[in-house]
Amino acid sequence: MQINIGVMLILRTYALYERNLRVLTLMLVFGACVLGACIWGTIFSEKKIGIWPSPNLKFDIGCTHNIALEQNTGLIIAWASLGIFDAFIFSLTLYRALRRRHLTDVHLLNVLLRDGSLYFGIMLGATISNILTFIYGGPYTRGAATTFTNIISSIMISRLMLNIRDLALREGEEGVFSTYMDPDELSTHSTNGWL
Repeated sequence: MQINIGVMLILRTYALYERNLRVLTLMLVFGACVLGACIWGTIFSEKKIGIWPSPNLKFDIGCTHNIALEQNTGLIIAWASLGIFDAFIFSLTLYRALRRRHLTDVHLLNVLLRDGSLYFGIMLGATISNILTFIYGGPYTRGAATTFTNIISSIMISRLMLNIRDLALREGEEGVFSTYMDPDELSTHSTNGWL
């Protein structure tokens, strides 16, 4: 799920930078490094499974599972890498918005900056809470915020994408994906049998 969200963030930032290939290359290289750190952290933590035996429960119940203290390092590295990636994308968005604030399309940049800030703030809080569960949690509470973090990241990326589309509809911009129709045109088309 986090890979899909990362791809959407890269596409959004790529569009914000007007399809600049250098920025895309930078984001892809940075994203590949983050993906490598996440894969390494996950594999490293999986190698440690079974070190911490559970004295109370002999089987997993529901979605919880026993995460040994030795597994923390890899999982913390994986989630911290995702947080660093979010910070990188936010810094690119902030840089672009501040650099282009003098242009006429200020409203779109304000929306991009506001939504990027909202996404980053909420994801920073969710990622930090997830990391703290790995550091301070017990064997069955380590990573308890992982499901919440995945869900909230899906909701927030959807808000980012849908809010940009909503802005285009509200401003009446006609484009490839716009469904805006002038009310006068609508009455003309409806009388001519278009609808």
